[in-house]
Amino acid sequence: RNMLFGNALKLAEEPSRVLADPAKGQLLGLGAVPEGIEQNPVIYSLLFSHIWRNTAVELDEWFETYLESRYGCRDEAVEKAWDILRKTVYANEGNYESAITARPTFEKHNNWAYTDIPYDPVEVIKAWKYLLQAADRLGKNPCYRYDLILVGKQVLANYATIIQQKFGEDYRTKDLPAFTRNSREFMELIDDMDELMGTHEAFLLGKWLEDARSWGKTASEKQLYEKNARDQITLWGGKDAVLHDYASKQWSGLFKGFYKGRWQLFIDEVYDCIKTGRKYDHTASDDRVRSWEWEWVNGQEKYPAVPQGDPVVVSERMFGKYIKKLQQVYDVNF
Repeated sequence: RNMLFGNALKLAEEPSRVLADPAKGQLLGLGAVPEGIEQNPVIYSLLFSHIWRNTAVELDEWFETYLESRYGCRDEAVEKAWDILRKTVYANEGNYESAITARPTFEKHNNWAYTDIPYDPVEVIKAWKYLLQAADRLGKNPCYRYDLILVGKQVLANYATIIQQKFGEDYRTKDLPAFTRNSREFMELIDDMDELMGTHEAFLLGKWLEDARSWGKTASEKQLYEKNARDQITLWGGKDAVLHDYASKQWSGLFKGFYKGRWQLFIDEVYDCIKTGRKYDHTASDDRVRSWEWEWVNGQEKYPAVPQGDPVVVSERMFGKYIKKLQQVYDVNF
């Protein structure tokens, strides 16, 4: 899962504490056994810094060194951004998803998608703004571009859950104009997040699928490997898999190709219910969504396998498009 999350303080203190515990037995070192990797690089860097020490990490000093190493220079705006990130997204245990990646529902949560975040989302907006202030100086730096995309995406992912709750309330009050307006904004947000993530090769569904197909020697093997690659990042099993959305990748291609498709089914059904006065049948709707998901897993439509657009340019445009909406919904000014 590639949302921003991790407990930096725990990782800074626990390895040395355990190493010094009289009950440590034969403990000699440490390792990591992640189910997924290639996300939140700061967390892995912090963990493996313990290989070279037997005392706790002092986070102020560690972050200062990490940032200079990551970006190749000191930058005040970047340091302000990361001070916020350290105290928000990197200060808590657990995974926190967006409503977008959940199987469609009126609820804030669904299986494998829990959207309550344990920090003030306004702070992450501030971090995004600070990072953008460094664009003139660091705009060509690959690590900066990677981090800028993810911070912006996190802001938008948090905002998506607010919109989802709005059109859920619109259904309960049978307010068709409001439901139309809010659901359209939600779908447009999915497109924008797809575009933002599409500017970097690390977040491309198309590359994932092409890599999987490349291992096949025959047409049938290639098709099988693509199916498995699609399944692993969505249903994690068959049509009725209990672990659906367990991987919950926030990638370009998945936003438009998978998450948007099933939300569209849901929104169309709810719209018709409000318009005709029918009661929404969640079970029947869920059955339709599961069938659609399984068709997607078995599909072979193409997605971009190379980045499109400049991360800095797209990030600046997204910030400009959403900042007033964010200020309004969170009742703040920057």
